[in-house]
This record gives sequence, C-alpha cells and structure tokens, in this order.
Amino acid sequence: INVGTIMLFFGMLGGAGGLFSGFLFDRFKKGSLIIQIGFVLAAPIFFFTFRTTGLISIILFVTGGFFLISIQPVCIRMTQDLLPGNMSLASSLILGFSPGIAAITMIFLGKAADIIGIVKLVNYELILVIFAVLILISFPLAESSLRDEKNNP
Repeated sequence: INVGTIMLFFGMLGGAGGLFSGFLFDRFKKGSLIIQIGFVLAAPIFFFTFRTTGLISIILFVTGGFFLISIQPVCIRMTQDLLPGNMSLASSLILGFSPGIAAITMIFLGKAADIIGIVKLVNYELILVIFAVLILISFPLAESSLRDEKNNP
C-alpha cells in the first residue's frame, strides 16, 4: 500500500465522520461534547499508530482520521453560532485560516521530528490535544453562564 492510498482512505473516512458528526450535532445540539469525544477518541489511536507496524498501523491511522476530521463540521457550525452576523467569516476561520496555520506549523513540526524523532513529537502533540480537551470542558460552563446572564440582566 502506498502513501497516496493511505491518505485517500484517511480523507474518505474523515469525510464520512464529518457527515456522522453533523448528523449527531443536528440531532443532539451538543457541539462541545462531540468535539471533545472526537479528540478523546483520536488521541489514543494516533498514540498507538506509531507503536505498531504494518497494516495495524495503517488501520489505526485511518481510524484516527475518522475521529479527527469528523469534528470539523461541528467546529464550523459552532463558529457560525458565535458570529451569526458574519457567517462567511466564521466559515473561513475554520476552513481557511486554521488549515493555513496548520500548514505553517508543519514546517516547525517537521524540523522538530528530525531532531527528536516522530514518536516523541507525537507524544508531545498528544499532550497539547489533552490540554485542548481540558479547555473545551469549560466551554459549556461559560455558555450556560452567558445564557443565564443574558436572560437575567
């Protein structure tokens, strides 16, 4: 299996995950929870991706893509809810600005991987993912606080 085929399946399964998470968001309206679950499920899968070899590693990588990419539509929708008067700006922040910053960051991550190794780098990145999930836990609390403040001036 070549890298192009692996990336094809990564993207295809991620797209299917996006449809699934969009359905879940429309049904339950729990965006922060869907994003947290996506991160929490993707992190250990990517952790073990680099600790296995062969077909198992590829399957873990593609499965991690399902959970990681699946949160993007929910992020877009939540950003649009935060900026209701600027839907295009909200969408472009998630669809344009975020991948642009990620692409620029790849230069530095590639250099770091050359210096310390890919496995150590992934471990450090997973620590950042855990930190992001902890920050996301505060979002529903802040949202309910703002809603209460808005309803009871």
